[in-house]
Amino acid sequence: MQPNKGLQLTANAAPSLLGTIRASLLRWLSAPRRPLAAAEPLVRYAAGTVSETSIKIDPEQEVLGIGPVVILGPNGAGKTRHAVNMAGWNNADAIGALRNIALPPDIAMTSLPQAKTQLEQQLQQRRSQPWQMSSEINQLFSKLMAEDSSSAIRFRDQHKADPSAEPETTKLMRLSEVWERLFPGRQIDFSGHRPVVRSDYSSAGGEYPAQQMSDGERVALYLAGRVLDSDSSIIIVDEPEVHFHSRLAARFWTELEQLRSDCRFVYVTHDLPFALSRRDARYVIIRPNVPPQLVNLEEGIPPEIAQSLLAAASFSIHARRVVFCEGAESSSVDHALYHAWFSEPETAVVPVGASSDVVRCAVSFGRSDLVAGLDAIGIVDRDYWPDRYVSNLPAEVVCLAVHEVENFFCLPDVA
Repeated sequence: MQPNKGLQLTANAAPSLLGTIRASLLRWLSAPRRPLAAAEPLVRYAAGTVSETSIKIDPEQEVLGIGPVVILGPNGAGKTRHAVNMAGWNNADAIGALRNIALPPDIAMTSLPQAKTQLEQQLQQRRSQPWQMSSEINQLFSKLMAEDSSSAIRFRDQHKADPSAEPETTKLMRLSEVWERLFPGRQIDFSGHRPVVRSDYSSAGGEYPAQQMSDGERVALYLAGRVLDSDSSIIIVDEPEVHFHSRLAARFWTELEQLRSDCRFVYVTHDLPFALSRRDARYVIIRPNVPPQLVNLEEGIPPEIAQSLLAAASFSIHARRVVFCEGAESSSVDHALYHAWFSEPETAVVPVGASSDVVRCAVSFGRSDLVAGLDAIGIVDRDYWPDRYVSNLPAEVVCLAVHEVENFFCLPDVA
């Protein structure tokens, strides 16, 4: 047996090997499966009672609710232009897709009034030129640090008069907390106006300046700062998934929705897995030269709109079946194997991350009617899950009989 060769399985792999795997998987695919006893309840991310907010999706249509609105459409459909218009109709805070996320080595130390004025000037310039790259990151963090410093001074003075006084939780403190939850083993320190990251994984003494953070770390810091600092009840985010792994994007925005339960979010994207990850979302389809269309997923949508969505997705418009699997496209054994197995042109294999992501995507595509005429299945590893968990997987999800997909290459019939 040569397991290393097996890990490099491609569409040109030996037909006998693929035939053996095909027959084994077909038996599991065709086996009857029990659906979930009850649908997973929708989790309300807003703590307590939250008033509904109305969002104008055009001058004549409004969407009332507390959940996010997701603007979907193919590239070139005019989503960004429509988002700019929506920001004006709703007096919303808009975060563009073109973002300068480079932090300087030192954050300018300014007074709070001056920091507020400088940030507002940058944001106003961005609103007047929405197609230009945003460049307010320096002013944003100057303001957050000025607020933090002012809060510390107030607490010091209060504590002298009342030793039982407690410090307030500033935006910068909340920002650091959410960032550190998203990136375990790392802490960010803004003391001395010179942000540094302390990492359990760094080989350079465990510390590095913030400007050396990865794109994902930096964009999370910038976006969280913008969202926490916003005074608007509606926040519009263009391409919220940029620079994020798919799992991190979903988790990141769920965190921010929980932190800003007083706001309603509008996401502009052509990433279907991200779009379907939003709880209680309303979906709006944007197409060229056509008014925006609010989609009721329970009733389905016309096939021509489904084709527009498929054109925006990461798999082919000609796909009639999509297979969701674990891993990432660039480094997934699952993707290589299933891409070779599902070799017909009308099937797309899409790696989406962890097994929970596979379940979510397969169920969302299979039950929501978001895309008409498309069959969706998910394939997950056995992963030592208890029998009760496996038997209660949704009907759209197949669980392999082996704990890891690599185990296939250890089976006698395959070896």
